[in-house]
Amino acid sequence: MSAVTPRLTDDLESTTVNGLPATSVARTFRVTALVSSVRTGRWVRPAIVTGSVVLAYHTSLQTLIDGLSLDTPIAHLALVPLIALMLALAARHNDAGPDISDRQLDWIVGFPLVFGALMANLILPARLSAQFWLWRIDLLTMPFFAAGVVTLVYGIRTTWKMRYGLFFLFLAWPYPYNVALTNWLGKFTDLTVAGLAKSLNVVHLARQMGNGSPLFEITHGTSKFTLSVASACSGANGLVGFLLVGIAFALMVEGTRWQKFLWLAIGAILVWLLNIGRLLVVFFAAHRWGEKVAIDGFHPFVGLIAFTLGVAIMVLVMGRFGLRFKAIDNRIKAKAKAALTSRSSTAPRLRYSAMCVAVMTLGVGFMNSSLEKNDLVSTSLGSPRLVAFAESKETPPGWNLQTVQTIEWAKPFFGDSSEWVRYQYLSAGTTSDLQSSAPITTDIIDTPSRSALNAYGVEACYNFHGYKVTGVKSVDMGGGVVGELLTWSSPNGKVTYTTLYWHWPIKTPKGTSYERVTLIIVDQPSNTFKSPDLGTSFVDQIGIKANDAIRSAGNDESVDRLLRTRQFLVAFGREMIQKRKPAATS
Repeated sequence: MSAVTPRLTDDLESTTVNGLPATSVARTFRVTALVSSVRTGRWVRPAIVTGSVVLAYHTSLQTLIDGLSLDTPIAHLALVPLIALMLALAARHNDAGPDISDRQLDWIVGFPLVFGALMANLILPARLSAQFWLWRIDLLTMPFFAAGVVTLVYGIRTTWKMRYGLFFLFLAWPYPYNVALTNWLGKFTDLTVAGLAKSLNVVHLARQMGNGSPLFEITHGTSKFTLSVASACSGANGLVGFLLVGIAFALMVEGTRWQKFLWLAIGAILVWLLNIGRLLVVFFAAHRWGEKVAIDGFHPFVGLIAFTLGVAIMVLVMGRFGLRFKAIDNRIKAKAKAALTSRSSTAPRLRYSAMCVAVMTLGVGFMNSSLEKNDLVSTSLGSPRLVAFAESKETPPGWNLQTVQTIEWAKPFFGDSSEWVRYQYLSAGTTSDLQSSAPITTDIIDTPSRSALNAYGVEACYNFHGYKVTGVKSVDMGGGVVGELLTWSSPNGKVTYTTLYWHWPIKTPKGTSYERVTLIIVDQPSNTFKSPDLGTSFVDQIGIKANDAIRSAGNDESVDRLLRTRQFLVAFGREMIQKRKPAATS
């Protein structure tokens, strides 16, 4: 410290701001800022910004925190909001660029950002149905909302200063990770298994059960047992965690882009090698003390130690890559200069901006609270929960299900691996809450291509074959699933049908697939129905009505015509959704 302090003092003493020494200006600024913080409530604006984002996205943030306990490569996404906040705090004294004091620009930029986030959370759950939660669109809108709040409360210049922290929030969006892991995790696991096998040729702690096999036989005393190196043990968890921390670290140090990129690449390799070492430690513990000690004692903690060690090593050697922490004296000079050049108009009036932010926060937070119901269909980290209908074949009480036919001619439309099977539900005549004198024809289409389901939709198919489609209406099916109700008639108008359909993701051994469930009833004057009353939350009603208005769907017929048939189909569909079996977890 004695060697650094004189240099820092000399530099500041030799620097003047408007004829005054920078040290004097900085000292005066600190005293003034302390008094000002007591008088004007310096922490009011930070509290408004932080509190607004937390309140608006409380359910979304809670799902990220809950994901920390899961053994998945994207469990570390819960760290992203905290790291983003630290980046924003570290940037508060950075240069804000041009001296923009036009408060109208703050509203022009800030209001569309928060209002756009509000509209996305209102309309897209009905528009995208189960895909909204599978894609975690709520987390995608969070950076826009946060940027809008900062702009309205602090001004556009502060938003520019904190741009790295705001952009970092996009890294909390799970969908890109899931896409990458779907195509990459298997190969990465194979690489880890191959590296572990090479290491075991040197340290003979286990024997691989076949070339490329993830199974390893370990001998403990006179007993033998097998341990499996699955994707969760491949080191992908630590690699994703290091990249998140490393990217944030790279934004806070000085150096060229290539130096930072090289530091990240070497660090990623080091973390992977340390994971190989972690597996060897677990194998050693299993060989020495047995399987229970290795799995229950070493396995949960060695990974955290290896990850922490990798990050610590890369921080210690960052100077070898030409990286260094940003100079403290430069920040003090910038802070002193900002004290003399700042204007009282650099931030919007808090009264009006706080009122706007409060209204938007309540709106987004109200809709965010209703997202928990989506866990029925997809996990909070964006993976499907449910199996295909062919495996579940859910049948409400008092009903029988039979297979009618398999339709092969549709494969050119939905893919070679797609399946279209037609079933029929028949009432067994027993007492139940759901009864119908008419059978329900059920078409199930499973395909890995969601775009194919959209391209060859139900309404488009009916229109193509000359049927008259009327009474189109969106309906809440529960679990975040939004279905479509419609009435269609034959070209001569002699036969009328009521159809309910929905799309949702399903989990298969080959990964995520997509399923369209279509329920059809032939409308007859003699049909009789019994079904429970339907209820839809206020938030879902608003979103569904907004979606119908955008699509120009919905009319008097959708409310009055064949109301009993429609109510029965929706109740039957909700029962099917509630009874769909969850996929097995490993």
